[in-house]
Amino acid sequence: MKLSTIVAVIFLFLVSAGHLLRLIFQVPLVVYTFTVPMWMSFAACVFTAALAIWLCTDNRKRES
Repeated sequence: MKLSTIVAVIFLFLVSAGHLLRLIFQVPLVVYTFTVPMWMSFAACVFTAALAIWLCTDNRKRES
């Protein structure tokens, strides 16, 4: 795997883990006056984890 791919996969997994931790600990998130609902973190957690897995598997298919 190229270094750029590894960095991207690690970054996406860290973002996903951050959203998962927000869900577990029920941390409120307020952006200016808007309170971000928990379902948005759930969607972001699933989306970023799926992107990381997709990037990793796609790269392995191209190498073989």
